[in-house]
Amino acid sequence: MRSDGLLLTIMIVSAATESAMYAFVIEWTPALTVGDVSPPHGLVFSCFMISYMAGSILFGLLPLSPAHLLIVFSLTSLSAVGATFFLFHSGIAATTSGVFVVFLCLSAFEAGLGGYMAAIATLKAAYVPDDIRATVYNLFRVPLNLIVVVINVVSLSSEFTFLACTCLMSIAVLGAVVIARLVKPDGSASLI
Repeated sequence: MRSDGLLLTIMIVSAATESAMYAFVIEWTPALTVGDVSPPHGLVFSCFMISYMAGSILFGLLPLSPAHLLIVFSLTSLSAVGATFFLFHSGIAATTSGVFVVFLCLSAFEAGLGGYMAAIATLKAAYVPDDIRATVYNLFRVPLNLIVVVINVVSLSSEFTFLACTCLMSIAVLGAVVIARLVKPDGSASLI
């Protein structure tokens, strides 16, 4: 993997994005709770899954390469989770109308994740060699799980969790740009 910059970058993007996704999964319920009033969890989860599906459908509709779509969907998720962090940092998220805006941002984050998953799966299928696929995936699950555990053990607030997710998605966007530069239009890859 040290000699294949594209493979390493794909796996770093995967670990960063999926860490943000798992941290989000644990944090969305408290983020949408104002005082003692919790949202209708089933309805919210259904909306998130519809957003996720919409993102994956958009992957098939947009006329861009998987590498460029990875940038688009990573930026979507970054902007959505970044906006959520801003809402918590400014205190707007503590209001009833602020909770609805947080819900919309988190729905946009899910839509970005839906498109991201389709794009990264396409890139992994094309560039992760079959003979080492399981080993590579398992190696990158270690930092992914470590990041999620640290975020959730250290996290004292939704604001911290969404800040961590914003940083992780920033890493993913930078990695997606590198991937797009390494993948040539003919589908081959240039090495770093």
